[in-house]
Amino acid sequence: MAVTIANAFGLLVSSGQAVVGGILGVGVLKGERINRILVWNIILGWILAPVVSCLLTLTLLRILTFLE
Repeated sequence: MAVTIANAFGLLVSSGQAVVGGILGVGVLKGERINRILVWNIILGWILAPVVSCLLTLTLLRILTFLE
């Protein structure tokens, strides 16, 4: 539902982020213990995935440009 509402306002929202946020939110409301290491790893993945992807793409572009 949050993704649909955000899209209605023209906001870009990842459904994966919405799902993780929803699961964490329900866990907090239920008083469950949150695995902070797991949450940190998820956030780190969200940050590092685009950076690593850009670096790999740039490297591949340089290699292919060099080979021309």
